[in-house]
Amino acid sequence: MTDIRQDSSGSSNNLINVSGSKNVSVIIQTPSAALPPPLSAKFDLTRLPTTDSALFGRDDELALIDRAWQESGTNVLVLTAMGGAGKTSLLRKWIDDERWRGADAVYTWSFYLQGSSGEEQASAAEFFDNALAWFGHDGSPIRSEHDRGVKLAELVRRQRTLLLLDGLEPLQHPLGGPMNGALKDKGLVSLCVQLAADGNGLLLISSRQPVMELNGRPHHHQHELEPLNAAAGMALFRAAGIIGTDKELCAAVKAYNGHALSLSLLAKYLSEYENGDIRQQDTLRGLTEFPEATRDSLHAFKVMAAYERQLSGSADLQILFCLGLFDRPAAAEVMSFLRKEGVLHLGGVTISERIR
Repeated sequence: MTDIRQDSSGSSNNLINVSGSKNVSVIIQTPSAALPPPLSAKFDLTRLPTTDSALFGRDDELALIDRAWQESGTNVLVLTAMGGAGKTSLLRKWIDDERWRGADAVYTWSFYLQGSSGEEQASAAEFFDNALAWFGHDGSPIRSEHDRGVKLAELVRRQRTLLLLDGLEPLQHPLGGPMNGALKDKGLVSLCVQLAADGNGLLLISSRQPVMELNGRPHHHQHELEPLNAAAGMALFRAAGIIGTDKELCAAVKAYNGHALSLSLLAKYLSEYENGDIRQQDTLRGLTEFPEATRDSLHAFKVMAAYERQLSGSADLQILFCLGLFDRPAAAEVMSFLRKEGVLHLGGVTISERIR
């Protein structure tokens, strides 16, 4: 049975399949008011976080994004991996290399500024406010979350667009819970579903978990990043100036399960405090001493504990402790407030001298 109903959200498309079940539900959308002209050569790349590390072992993923952008058939590409696997670094590399050429519009957004805890207060409102205005919405109120997503999809596909959403997981419920990974914002649901069904360009998403609302829908692809292999991990170490035999470096990569962030932290620590000697990784505390760590964060905890030991009693350690109070970036002004309130003790050192 086909359920046909009329939609007055303002979208100009005729038919959108909104059900993955056998009982197909179809929206017949009424014509919208006159749209602004399509965008041309308008790009906003400023909201994707900057990463300070080179990219290793991700040639296949770069080629995957290339194909999704250049070839028809994929409207939405979702890249998933645990935290610290290098999802943002991968997207940053692809953007910085201007592999999006041919786009009329490129708009990037990172939800990591919402924090990484996934708490209920996470909201997509700021994203929609900014994106709707950027893509030319006239500013008239759109009352429902669903309609905001439909309207943004309509504006996005007026021209060949790359829309990049980084770090979507704060807007997703946990997998395995009562909501089983569902998006928390109905506007994001309608945006993703509309662009998957009828896109003009590419919606590129990174997250720690799949976008469940897209399961079973055509024109989208979800890809999980694997840990770095031995060759990629060794290249990371060599680029950082780490000293050791291939066998020693390979063993370290395997010991850290190819976790990109942990390997990068280890390389920086060894370079700064151990003359780059890979053998000194054995001096780091055992993993069993961090009961609060998860399976995915054990090695990062281990390296950070080594930094704590090296920085004991320093102003830098005090600042790191205070940064640990936040699950999102903290501005220097926030740290100055903590110092004023007596939470942060730096002696005669100023915040600006320690945070650059």
